[in-house]
Amino acid sequence: MSSSHKPNNRHRVVILGAGFAGVRAALDLSRQSHGELDIVLVTDRDAHLDLTLLYEVATAYVRHESDISSEQIQSTVQLPLQSIFSGLEVDIVVQKVVRIDTAGQLLILADDTTIDYDTLVVAVGSSLATFDLPGVGVNTFSIKTLADALRLRHHIVRQFWQADSLAGQARKSALTFVVAGGGASGVEVAAELIGQIRRQCKRHKIDPHEITVIILEAGPRILATVTKEAAQRAHQRLTNIGVDIRLGARITEVTATEVRMQGGDYIYSRTTIWTAGLRPNPVLVDSGLPLDHWGVTVSPTLQVPTMPNIFMAGDAAVITDSEPPVPATVPVAYAQGALVAKNIRHQRRGESLEEFSYSPPGMVITLGSKVALALLPNGRYLFGLLPWLLKHFITLRYWLRLTTWGQALRLWYRSWHIHGAND
Repeated sequence: MSSSHKPNNRHRVVILGAGFAGVRAALDLSRQSHGELDIVLVTDRDAHLDLTLLYEVATAYVRHESDISSEQIQSTVQLPLQSIFSGLEVDIVVQKVVRIDTAGQLLILADDTTIDYDTLVVAVGSSLATFDLPGVGVNTFSIKTLADALRLRHHIVRQFWQADSLAGQARKSALTFVVAGGGASGVEVAAELIGQIRRQCKRHKIDPHEITVIILEAGPRILATVTKEAAQRAHQRLTNIGVDIRLGARITEVTATEVRMQGGDYIYSRTTIWTAGLRPNPVLVDSGLPLDHWGVTVSPTLQVPTMPNIFMAGDAAVITDSEPPVPATVPVAYAQGALVAKNIRHQRRGESLEEFSYSPPGMVITLGSKVALALLPNGRYLFGLLPWLLKHFITLRYWLRLTTWGQALRLWYRSWHIHGAND
């Protein structure tokens, strides 16, 4: 096993993960450390991915399918890391991390090399929880990664091609799409799926009434984290565009062709999209870090309590005593990435560290066909075209923070052009 040691005596900060939290931490540290730190960003991908748009990837409709369709779609949601960190002193290591050795202060990589650290920032996100339900791990699709979203998209397109040669129960199963979970991810993918389905039906001359899109939510309402009034508005919108919402529906098993529920009910479907629940990223499981919920227990300063040189950010950080609870959302991850960078500088100077303070920043949930729901920080909401436009503006503003005007506009335009084909 070879090791990557510091080439100088500078304090080495290793950032694990190039999501919203990791990229923000790396950018802030590199821009403000004035060469005092040796900054290493470790990730298994060479691009930064906008996870909030993966539902668009999964449901993208391309007028002329070809071998380059996937490449075109991928280009709408990611930006090369080399472009983001051009001109900055950040060493990018594209390699999968298989284990965190907290005792030895090492990351062990898939190629059997190691990277040592003085300070570690863990921003690896979370994984989907399957709750040990039979078949969920092998018979469902997800939109947690880009590969997941592309795999789901290919599967959906394939169902329409195959439906032409199917009849009876087999055809019904191919044309029934189940979304497990009525949170924001489940709602968005179901709404956008309706748009893709309409166009696929026209392409394949299939009666749209043959198609069924179902949301299965175990709780009493969808969008449990928003106000009841806003959730009801979203529920009504989804129902109006053809989504069948079933509340209090508890899944017990998923097979290749069925979804089975508590009470004996079942749905014939070859497509179950799993969006329900989170669990810790696998790399955290055997790390010796204190696991809790979907991440690691941290203090309000985002440090691991017994390991002050390890910071957590994003989904991987669980502040157990926070009131209100801190959700696993993109605005939280981005803000925590900034705070981690700031606290590392404070720590190096012997200054007091700042605590993470959470106040709901609001969010936008798309509901298909240029309609969205904007949840405002004051508890109110907006509904319609304006929130949909707002979400596109938020996306553009984010890319502008990472790259040049020209590159951000090109990326945003590609996204508008390809994702808008569903609307």
